[in-house]
Amino acid sequence: MNNNNIKIKDIFSAALENHKKNNFKLAANLYKEILKINPDHIESIFHLGSLSVQIGNFERASQLLSKTVQIDPSHFKALNNLGVALKELGELQKAINCCKKAIKIQPNFTDAHNNLGLIFMELEENKKAIGCYKKAIKIDPNYVNAYNNLGVISAKLNLLDEAKVNFEKSLNLDPNNKKACEGYGYILLKLNQHNKALEYIRKGTGFIEFTQKNLKLFKENKIKKKIFTHTKHILLDVGI
Repeated sequence: MNNNNIKIKDIFSAALENHKKNNFKLAANLYKEILKINPDHIESIFHLGSLSVQIGNFERASQLLSKTVQIDPSHFKALNNLGVALKELGELQKAINCCKKAIKIQPNFTDAHNNLGLIFMELEENKKAIGCYKKAIKIDPNYVNAYNNLGVISAKLNLLDEAKVNFEKSLNLDPNNKKACEGYGYILLKLNQHNKALEYIRKGTGFIEFTQKNLKLFKENKIKKKIFTHTKHILLDVGI
């Protein structure tokens, strides 16, 4: 192993450690330092692209993750994260294609199934979205994010009992999951279980959907207003 390879190994280890701790600026600088030594260091390109998604720089993420896939077309994690970036850029069909390619390469990749469901939900293709979430759960019955998203889409379709069941499954797996607490609280509010609803809303983000129907409840409990949204895309398996 030559000196450059030893240096890259040490820098990459430090970059991953800082990335894991959400020290994004320092991690990004370390990845860039590696790319000055070796512009085609695929894992630095991939991780820098994934980091760019995490901080909301989707254009840059798209460029870096596309380069990762050009170097290694079988890099299913890069395809998944590229799908996330493209979805945020409004390029939904391209995003679908990326997630489907990731699934074709790695059929049991739950994150790609979940993200594909989120894209279909954005397109209001609810049946397809539900199928994606259920597929993720079939692969991993403990996949919290899929239960959350099934809860969200059920609530969207006004299937309140079904939504309640899915959020309860999520909370059984992860009692402190803020998205699940938020979603469960929202459903309980819709079911007029106000006290219990507020308990879960406070455990979550502290925000609930604003409607005229529960305006009085907002005023009495001084709850902030925010539109209830779905669980964020999953960027797991970035190697950190």
